[in-house]
Amino acid sequence: MPLLALIVAVAATVAGFTQAGVHDYPQWRGPHRDGSAAGFEAPASWPKALTRRWKADVGEGYATPLVVGDRVYAFTRIGGQETPIALEAATGAERWRSGYPAPYSPGPPAAAHGAGPKATPLYYEGKLFTLGISGIVTAFDAAAGKILWQTAPPAEAPFFGAASSPLGESGLAIVHPGNYGPLTAFDSATGAVKWTAGGDGFCITDRRHARRRAADRLRHHRQRHRVALRRPRALAPSVGRRRRLDDAGGERRHHHRERASTKA
Repeated sequence: MPLLALIVAVAATVAGFTQAGVHDYPQWRGPHRDGSAAGFEAPASWPKALTRRWKADVGEGYATPLVVGDRVYAFTRIGGQETPIALEAATGAERWRSGYPAPYSPGPPAAAHGAGPKATPLYYEGKLFTLGISGIVTAFDAAAGKILWQTAPPAEAPFFGAASSPLGESGLAIVHPGNYGPLTAFDSATGAVKWTAGGDGFCITDRRHARRRAADRLRHHRQRHRVALRRPRALAPSVGRRRRLDDAGGERRHHHRERASTKA
């Protein structure tokens, strides 16, 4: 049955929320997208049981809640709307709720998962970026919940649902919008498309942001290819490296270089 998102705050975590930035969890798998907990200091002794401070039913979905400063952000489905909600981290009190109509029916193999969003939002530059299950990308004002910009619903919604969690870098919100098109970098302020890379279908996966030898890389898996985009001192790619995969998933020996398309 579909997952009903439930946020529970316990004493062991709420105690650190007043230290803004120390325990922020602004995107998928944390600040560095590696699952680490920055700034955490383990107590000298652990209690036998944690004390629940509050809980909140926030809707249906699989997106991980974000913790930024004194706020918790959730992104779920409530009725026929995809709905971001901001809560006070210390008390669970709702500060704002926004949303937009998002009709969606999952394909039969994914019906048991429900129609709730699967991609974890991104908090970046004071905005909350979401990817809905049908592929709608939206930027919200994180302080008040106002929609700042939004992409149009895709002509064809993905069969299993869009699930790529957005990445913020260099003034861009980078995500696969889930419309069987390319990986796309949006201007975080306006939503204008700055560049795209690749062109075939996508897999339900995510990109990992890794720094190696002073160069930024963005790895993106599509149905038949794995693409690595790299450019020193900036994430926007000029040349990407594509490794072709055969139908069985094995990597072929030859490689070729692919120039990413750019849009103003």
